[in-house]
Order: sequence, then C-alpha cells, then structure tokens
Amino acid sequence: MFGVKVRLFGDLIYDSLPQVSLGVQYKHQNDFLIPSLVGAQRDSDVEGYLTASRLFMGAAFGYNVVVNGGVRYSRANETGLLGFGGDRRDSRSLLKEGSVAVLFNPRWALGVEYREKPDNLSFAGESDWADVFLGYFPNKHVSVVLAYARLGEIATLDNQNGTYLSVQGNF
Repeated sequence: MFGVKVRLFGDLIYDSLPQVSLGVQYKHQNDFLIPSLVGAQRDSDVEGYLTASRLFMGAAFGYNVVVNGGVRYSRANETGLLGFGGDRRDSRSLLKEGSVAVLFNPRWALGVEYREKPDNLSFAGESDWADVFLGYFPNKHVSVVLAYARLGEIATLDNQNGTYLSVQGNF
C-alpha cells in the first residue's frame, strides 16, 4: 500500500473551519488466487478519501473532544484483503467513516470509530466495522491502545468480533 494525504484548508483548533484533507491510496493484493476464486475482479486499485477533523475544547464536561468524519471512494473487498471489485458489483462506492474521542488529558483518550464497507462479492456479505477504544500515551514516543472491535462477517465467518491491543514505540 502507498498513500498520500494533503491538508486542503482549515485547522484542527484555530480556524472557524475544520481541518479538511484529501488523500489517495494505492493498494495491491500480492497473492490474488483466493480473491479471484471468490469473485474479485482485480488485484490492485486506487481509492480516494476526503476527511474533516475538529477539536472541540472543553466540549464534554470540560474535556476536549476530537471529531473526524470522512467519505472514501472505494471498491476494496475487506479493505483489499480479498481484492477489489466483485462479481456482484465492480464499481466504486462512496463510503462513510468517522470517529469521536474524548481526551481526558494529554495521556488518555476514549472513543468510538465506524467504517462503512461495500458488498461486492456474492459468496459472502461484508459487514461495516465499528470499535470502541481506550488509548494511553505516556509520552510522544509510546502509545498503548486497547479496543473492542465489531467486524461482523468476514469471508463467510460470522461474529468476527474481539479485543485488540496495540503497543507502539517510535524512536
């Protein structure tokens, strides 16, 4: 995957308009055998997205709230893991995504995310994704995120839901 994102206008905090960004991603499926067998039409594709983000100072009982919303123009099956386009539908869809997080202080955040997904393949439905997360950021180099993700059906397997833990360090 390769992507580029540019800020078009606005600011997260200091402008009357939200920060609006435009991005493009190129995705490629390295092993296309299984996606082609289940109906995917191509092994790579380009998708675009437009997002708007805003930080509301003291908006939730004195805590800061960051809101992000966007639309993605895509035909990726399971975000590209099962190729792009399908036997049911091969055109791109305009898909909604967004998140809201309460920032309790510079180290703790609690939020929810949602991502709509297309339904291009006839062999299985594709569920929208949602999660609730708790993030801890002890310093600018380390982050720990615990989440419960509701992914629904993935490649005919129902109830693909569960917890997620990410520990990331940047030095």
